Amino acid sequence: MKSLLLICYLFLNSEVHDIHLSVTEMKRTGNDIEVISKIFLDDLQTSMGLTPGEELPEDYKGADDLIQRFIDKSLIIYVNEKPLNLKLAKTEAALPAVWVTFTANKIEWRDTNVFSVDNKIMTDLFEDQKNIFKIHIDGEDDEHIFSSDQTLETFNF
Repeated sequence: MKSLLLICYLFLNSEVHDIHLSVTEMKRTGNDIEVISKIFLDDLQTSMGLTPGEELPEDYKGADDLIQRFIDKSLIIYVNEKPLNLKLAKTEAALPAVWVTFTANKIEWRDTNVFSVDNKIMTDLFEDQKNIFKIHIDGEDDEHIFSSDQTLETFNF
């Protein structure tokens, strides 16, 4: 519900500038973690120091390499104080955005798990950036809205 209210608020108050919003969901699948994010392509390119619509420089192997580098610098998730090694599994264009799926395998689970999320998606680019983060673990759900002023949150499951 908080997410819907935020989206409505941002939409209604966006006369002067674009909405700067990302949505990320994380869920446990067995011993693995799946992370799905929706990111606007032009913002992704700008955040990585590129001009939207131009060809990628030679130091990128392709669009997947650009996305992987972006997530490596923008979204760090810790499970029980160990950083996850998020690997790009799939991309799906939904212009003007892209849905990206990352996985982390063979997580060491405990009876109680602590997840720390450092979500800096686009916060260096837009002061009004909001990042909705939803987490689903073993039938329990939680969510948080990150901003330029608040990029770190801890969840206990």
